[in-house]
Amino acid sequence: MSPVARNAARVEDLVARAPILADDGLDLTRPVIESWTKARLEGAGQVFTGPATGPARWLVGAGVLAWDSRIFGLTCGRLFPIVHDLLPGRVGASDETAVESVGRRTVARALGWLGGQGVAFVSARVDGRDLIGAHVLEQAGFRLMDVSTIHRLDLAGKIPSVRPPKGFRLRPAEPQDERRLAGLAASAMTDVQYFQDRFTVDPILAPMAKKMYRAWWRNSIRGERADEIWVLEHGGRPVGFITLTGADAAETSLTNHAGGWVVLNGIESDWRGRGLYRLLVLGALRRLKKRGCQSARVKTKLTQRAVQRTWQALGARLTASSLVFHRRL
Repeated sequence: MSPVARNAARVEDLVARAPILADDGLDLTRPVIESWTKARLEGAGQVFTGPATGPARWLVGAGVLAWDSRIFGLTCGRLFPIVHDLLPGRVGASDETAVESVGRRTVARALGWLGGQGVAFVSARVDGRDLIGAHVLEQAGFRLMDVSTIHRLDLAGKIPSVRPPKGFRLRPAEPQDERRLAGLAASAMTDVQYFQDRFTVDPILAPMAKKMYRAWWRNSIRGERADEIWVLEHGGRPVGFITLTGADAAETSLTNHAGGWVVLNGIESDWRGRGLYRLLVLGALRRLKKRGCQSARVKTKLTQRAVQRTWQALGARLTASSLVFHRRL
């Protein structure tokens, strides 16, 4: 029996009442978001619930992350999703201690289970609107490490044509790019002057961040983390790339919306600030539209102002955000 099946009634009721549920930037209807949340809970290793009655009710999914554990050399786990029936600003001062206590106890049970699985490092994500969840994680010993945003662009309109500047060429990735672009993927995503994320700012993970992004690139070009990649060349030498995923069949069936993603991208440091990222994005948007996607999404960091400006200038809207926390067990 799955963790959700064992707690079916409590899951059903709490998810229906929860004022904040993450929707991954698709502007979904409430019933769809509820179905999506239940599916995520089904995918968790365990689900922990707080008391059925009282000042607040909580659900916390917990699981072990096999891929992260291999990359970082320590057993990694995560808490997700975190669901409760509270809304910031609706909790009186007299109830605040009791509310946070229930959340902390539920999180503590989940952490205890992860510790029993040998987990030494835990990440936890809450929706950017969920300040109560964020406060409970901080009180449980977590530290904020990442603020992510999701922008979504409707592809119904005309997308400007892509015309690389003289000397540049935009082409599909080739097998030999696995080796040639691994270094660019690692350096572009770990240059903290331009890009900061939870892998580069956490001193526990930072020493292995380049290894992680090399592995991500390798898995992308092999079709495991992306289904299409485009490379920007100058004088026959790769200086940038962008990876895409088309609409996921399960997501499309659930949401009745075909949404693609721009996932990983990078520009060589000497070529930044020249509009080349916009060129890559436009090429990606045209490809996703040709493949039948109704919208394109990008998940980036709050610190990535240039990326957000590029998407907003093309008409994209900020549709979701999330806070990611880390803790060493």
